[in-house]
Amino acid sequence: MTPPAHDAAATSRRWTRPLLAACLLAGLALSARGLGDERYVSLQGDMPRHLMNGVFFLDLVRDLPAPADAFEYARHYYARYPALSLGHHPFLIALVEAPFFAVFGVSVTTARLVPLLFMLLGVYWTFRLALECLDDAWAAAAAGLTFASSAYVVELTQSVMTELPALSLSVAAALYCHRFAERQRSRDILLATLLAAFAAWAKQLAVVITPALIIYVWWRLGWRRLVRRDVLAAVALATFVVAPLVPITLVLSPFNVALAAGFAGELTETGRVELAVRLVRRAALDHMTPAVIVVGLLGVGLMLWRGRAAGWLAAIWIASTAAFISVVVAGEPSRYAIYWVPAWALGVGAACSPLAGRGRAVASVAVALALATQVAWASRVRLPGLDGYEAAARHVVAEPRGSTVMFAGDVDTGYFTFFVRKHDVARQAIVLRADKMLTTSFMGSVAAEDRIKRPEEVRAVIERFGVGYIVVEDRPSESKVQNWLLQEVTMPGYIERMRLPSNSTDVRLRGRSLVVYEVANAQPAATDARLDIRLPLVSQQIDVAVADLAARKYLR
Repeated sequence: MTPPAHDAAATSRRWTRPLLAACLLAGLALSARGLGDERYVSLQGDMPRHLMNGVFFLDLVRDLPAPADAFEYARHYYARYPALSLGHHPFLIALVEAPFFAVFGVSVTTARLVPLLFMLLGVYWTFRLALECLDDAWAAAAAGLTFASSAYVVELTQSVMTELPALSLSVAAALYCHRFAERQRSRDILLATLLAAFAAWAKQLAVVITPALIIYVWWRLGWRRLVRRDVLAAVALATFVVAPLVPITLVLSPFNVALAAGFAGELTETGRVELAVRLVRRAALDHMTPAVIVVGLLGVGLMLWRGRAAGWLAAIWIASTAAFISVVVAGEPSRYAIYWVPAWALGVGAACSPLAGRGRAVASVAVALALATQVAWASRVRLPGLDGYEAAARHVVAEPRGSTVMFAGDVDTGYFTFFVRKHDVARQAIVLRADKMLTTSFMGSVAAEDRIKRPEEVRAVIERFGVGYIVVEDRPSESKVQNWLLQEVTMPGYIERMRLPSNSTDVRLRGRSLVVYEVANAQPAATDARLDIRLPLVSQQIDVAVADLAARKYLR
């Protein structure tokens, strides 16, 4: 007669596929909200940059500039569509977006398919990790649902952000590290290291889980196994893959490097421990409900008590992430701690696994109730949205005036540009940003360095660069220079063509509109007009002739 434990395991395995499908469907239901609605976007600031980065790579492949012209191509592209963040943000999500744009067309909806795909992969890999660590499909389902229903995972998936690819590839790396520890197959350590390298290309901060993976494999197999040829070869290959990311980050993202280094340098300051505790607590509560946190901790403790190696993996994973945000994160701890979600999910799965022994039924009910609260919370996640910007972009592309169109706004730094490119199939439009032409924006400041000194200089800039339309957010700017532009368009010589309500829940745009002004009798740009754009965030300056942009230099 088959032992009861084997019967239970066999029954559990029969439920593997249905439970995995249920987890994937739950993730899809929570994170696909608003899919198909071009107005359903995040106003965090990074999302439009990731959209435009993806379009850039699409156009780069189409235009195929000579290798010697690649840098100039990028400079001209930014001058035409000033919403790129290449280098400041890693490339992987944009590289994946490009083929999606090629197949399904340039749109917010198409771009959202990428993080949605990675979210589903993250659920799948978390499910598989829990299944192999706990040998129970129901526990794996609890882990998969924990990942899928994390409110912050849902928010980042509904947006287009780098964290989801990095998170999903990280949990895949953890899965193959576990398999290597179990079976010692060379291909598993090769996949683990390469997946970790690709996770870093998705987001440099994904390296936060690397210490946990190294310690886990070392603890399971000993250091002698880590210095064998297959492991060293795998590490060498992964190092080769990720190596270019180091100089790229240092050169093109010095602000982020300096910010992290500065925060780490304050470790000895009074009150730093209390701050670290607040950061970790805030991150945990933004990711999971208190009930899920409690059962996750109980599950990790249960694995350790039962002597399961997976308990050490989860514990070190959580601890290394907590230490990371305590040491180098000055802001947005919830965003940068997202990499520990799979470890918490493994703990939740363990809480209702056979490890719970006779109390499994009670523990399973507790886990089910805890996950119900989290699913309910995640189902309320909404992005603020942004209306009118696509309609404005469509209008200025369909009825061009002058040589360029100028956009002025404190809130949006990229969506208007993206929608211009979406509808500018011939790629003839040239977008100017007031926060680059009249002043210089830098991170949270829209006026880090003013480029003009007097209100009357606004009209001179408009005439010199052949501005045919001026599109403005109808709200006072934090920049006095941009406020001069808002005053300028109320004077004779400007015709209000469209006033489009934003319909956004973001407090900065609530009740506000986007207004399109046509410049009466707009003329072409001066033949010697040059765009002098300063990009302090990446320590770059762009100097491009408007005539070259009008002639579509480097574009096919």
